[in-house]
Amino acid sequence: MPCLRKSIVGFSVFVALITFWFMPPSWAGLIGNSTGANQDTFQLGVAALQQENYPLATAAFTQAIELNLKVAVSYSNRCLTYLVMDDYQRAIADCTQGIQLKPDNIEAYLNRGLAYYRSGSYQIAIADYDQLLQLKADDYRGFYNRGLAKFALGQHQAAIADFDLGLKYSPSLPKIRMAEIYDYRGLAHLQLADYEAAIADFTQAVEFDQTDARAYFHRARAYHRQRDYGIALADFNQVLLLTPDHGRTYLNRGILLLQMGNSMQGIADLQQAAQCFYQQGETIANRRTLELLEQLQEIHRT
Repeated sequence: MPCLRKSIVGFSVFVALITFWFMPPSWAGLIGNSTGANQDTFQLGVAALQQENYPLATAAFTQAIELNLKVAVSYSNRCLTYLVMDDYQRAIADCTQGIQLKPDNIEAYLNRGLAYYRSGSYQIAIADYDQLLQLKADDYRGFYNRGLAKFALGQHQAAIADFDLGLKYSPSLPKIRMAEIYDYRGLAHLQLADYEAAIADFTQAVEFDQTDARAYFHRARAYHRQRDYGIALADFNQVLLLTPDHGRTYLNRGILLLQMGNSMQGIADLQQAAQCFYQQGETIANRRTLELLEQLQEIHRT
């Protein structure tokens, strides 16, 4: 079984049954229209950003700013280009400039909050989302992103409250977007050991997106915690149908199979997990899986 792709980044490097699988897709904002002398240049930047041509977008928004330094939306959108290029300090500087020029610039607060979030400054990100929600009390993106920041701080109940409001105020979103909200609310429930609520959320996510491997993975973990081994096994199997190189699923399924008394297949899964971790450069996960295999072999010898 090949294990060549880099796995989706986990929240925890390795804990056998509490292994996360997500890089939260916080939502950013693009302002797509403008007026004035730099309109054509601005629209070129918008089009380039939508086409994921980030160097061209950056150059266009820079020119728009040079033509008229008070174009706050150009700063906000250039902030977004820096954001997607992982240049968080420049993103923060541009959004700050956009806010200074236009204090009610909702997108600038949204984008700066995301830049702070991705740089690990969760509390500052929350402050930006708070400000956004003061300006627009029903902005579902603010609630969703703030929920992710609170989750990162371990404030799981508060995160759930924000995800609830994100769902309450969300417009008609693409199904994959709806699945994301339920995924992360489910993960917060899972952290609070509210397995029934977690399972309900992951099931809803799967109904929106049947290819949502993350939802199957975490629902399997919730069923595993409830000792519903057969259902958990079915969900882990589904994850591997969708992502056949996911080491953490082999790891968790291996432990589950061992608990179900299937030692041969359980050990085979752990060996496969170690191989995936090794090939994907996850050295700590690889080492700890090998240590677990060694412990099992020692038990077998005794």
